Amino acid sequence: MFRYEPESHFGDPKGDLLFRKLFVDNPDLAAHFLQAILEVNQDITGLRSVDPHRFPTGRGRKLCIFDLKFLDDKQRPYVIEMQQRKTNDLDKRLPAGQKYNKLKEAALVVILNFCRTNEAEYKHVYLLKNHNENVICGGGGEGGRDGLATITLELPKFSLTAEECTTMEHCLLFMLKTGHTLNAPPKHPRLDSAQHRIVDRAYYQLVRHEWSAEMCSEYADWLQTTRDNASYVEQGIV
Repeated sequence: MFRYEPESHFGDPKGDLLFRKLFVDNPDLAAHFLQAILEVNQDITGLRSVDPHRFPTGRGRKLCIFDLKFLDDKQRPYVIEMQQRKTNDLDKRLPAGQKYNKLKEAALVVILNFCRTNEAEYKHVYLLKNHNENVICGGGGEGGRDGLATITLELPKFSLTAEECTTMEHCLLFMLKTGHTLNAPPKHPRLDSAQHRIVDRAYYQLVRHEWSAEMCSEYADWLQTTRDNASYVEQGIV
């Protein structure tokens, strides 16, 4: 069951409004997060947010709307999703309508606020296989992972403390899981000063008294909907 603290200093970044704001308004945060998640040796540079809609490319295809989509300076696409409840459409969010070996390098990062597997690890990497040529799309690139990959992060299984976080991946997951319960930005002693400044700026955007009236209203609506959904699940209505 979700637990929310209405009087906490920070809003919950798992909601659509704050989740998008965190990454779109902080491209450095998104770049460091993706670089850590994808375990690449080269910097992800020139990252910018683009239209998250994927329009149908053929008859029978459906419009797909991602939470966040970015391109780097080499035009490589990155998609970041936040899913609050279990769904059966994760595979449908992968690029469609093209042969895998014709796709540009791509990565889909899906953060789950529930457990999808029975494994103890919170992070799972899935590399797509081109069945026509028996080739794995992903892995083995010069800078780390390349090709088409889906990475899922099961938030309930993430258990590191602020002091134990060593990467931007850890710090962002800590923020998503715990940030709304805090009254001050946490100290991550294992981050370098530049990374810590990026994380601190992200926490500043979660501070409730800095929001506009419109943003406060939209967040309150999301919070109420989330509570209602949790109540429906508890009662077995959905």
